[in-house]
This record gives sequence, C-alpha cells and structure tokens, in this order.
Amino acid sequence: MNDNEKQQIIDEEQLRLLSFFHYVSGAMTITFSSMFIFHLRFIGYMTSNPELFSNDDAMNAKEAMQIMQIFLAVFGTFVILGISYGICEILSGVFIKQKKHRLFSMIVAIPRIILIPYGTILSMFTFILLDRNSVKSLYDKN
Repeated sequence: MNDNEKQQIIDEEQLRLLSFFHYVSGAMTITFSSMFIFHLRFIGYMTSNPELFSNDDAMNAKEAMQIMQIFLAVFGTFVILGISYGICEILSGVFIKQKKHRLFSMIVAIPRIILIPYGTILSMFTFILLDRNSVKSLYDKN
C-alpha cells in the first residue's frame, strides 16, 4: 500500500466523522431553536388576549401589546433562523458524505464559529479538512 492509498483511507475516515458531527450539530441546533417555540406560543397567547393587560391606563396596555408583538417577531425570527441553519448543517453533513458541494460546507461552517466551544472546534476541523489538497481531489473525482 503506497502513501496515496493510505492518505485516501485517512481522508475517507475523517470525512465520515466530520459528516457525522455535522448531523449531530444540526440536530442540536434544531433542538435548541425549537425550545423557543414554547415562548412563541406564550407570547402569542398574550398578544391575542389584550384583556390580560387591562387596567386603568389604556395607553400602558397598548404599549405592552406593542412590546409583546416585538418580542413575538424577535423570537419568531430566531426560531426560523435556528431551524433553517440546523437544516443547512444537516445538509452539509450529507454533502460531505457524498463528497459534493465543498464550498457549501465551508460557508455553513462560518456562522458556527460563534457557538463556543463545540461549534468553533467543528468549524475549524471543517476548514482544515476540506482545504486539504488530497480531500479536494476526492471532491473533484465526484
């Protein structure tokens, strides 16, 4: 067995592990983002029932409803972005396994850097492995 065959076996194994960790990271991202659905439901309930804010001052109730609507929009945006990013991470794992769309996997790894510590480590390993010349040649074959 020559050096190129050994390197190819090592690259295949590392790509398999990287793909698995992308699946895990995507599932964790979706799970964490889904936890805020409870908050969305609670805030939605509060905004659909303005009598909860009824008191003597009608202006305070109106302001409270506006604040609740802002919170609803912010939490909704976070939930949608988090679930979308988790799906992108899982897709990245699928693409790594198939050795396709290397640039997509590298782009998806960029925002994950802020998820300290596991996201940063996974992103760095993604950049290092996918930038390796022997891995680039594996992607070019497909």
